[in-house]
Parts: sequence; C-alpha cells; structure tokens
Amino acid sequence: MRRLPLLALLALFPLACGPLDTTPGTTGGGVGAAGGGSGSSSCTTDPDTWSSFGDAFFSSECAGCHVFSHAAVQAGHGAIASAISRGSMPQGGVLDDTLRRQVLAYLACGAP
Repeated sequence: MRRLPLLALLALFPLACGPLDTTPGTTGGGVGAAGGGSGSSSCTTDPDTWSSFGDAFFSSECAGCHVFSHAAVQAGHGAIASAISRGSMPQGGVLDDTLRRQVLAYLACGAP
C-alpha cells in the first residue's frame, strides 16, 4: 500500500515538469556546491548526499510541480534520472551541464 502514492507520483512525473541531454559524469557546482560535491562521480568517494545536495536541488528545481521526500527520490531515482536524461524534466526549465551531470551522478548512486 505504501507503494501506491509513490507510483501515482511517478506516473505524474512526466506530465508535470525541457530539453536535456546528459550523461552522468563528474559532480560539482550547482545547488549543492556549498554543502558538498567533491568533483567525483564515484559513489564510494565523497558522494553527494540528500543533505549536501539532493534536498536543495529538488526543492529549487522541482518544487514548482512536485513534492519530493528523500525516501521518494531514493525509491524513484531510476525513473527520475531517466526523465532528466530524456529531457522531459524539468519541463520548461533548463539545467546547466554541470548541474545536470551532478544530479545524474547523485541519482546513479541511489540518491544517498
């Protein structure tokens, strides 16, 4: 039963929030720069975390259309990364290349 709200949220994800093409790579800069982001895309060497990057990113880039908790991002990290990679998110918005790579690296690590 706990999965139903998450599935409903993910079902609406492609409808709610422009063009992005990206490949996970190095991190750095962007929303999480003050609290984290080591410049490494490795999940084992100082990865971005929810408190150092994820919370600020999802609050600033996605809150206009979505409400994400850390648990929801962890559960849907693959679908979220896919939407960002396809360019369907953020709808009507643009992520610079550095921030796009950083969020995709964060999601590839499972959104720690």
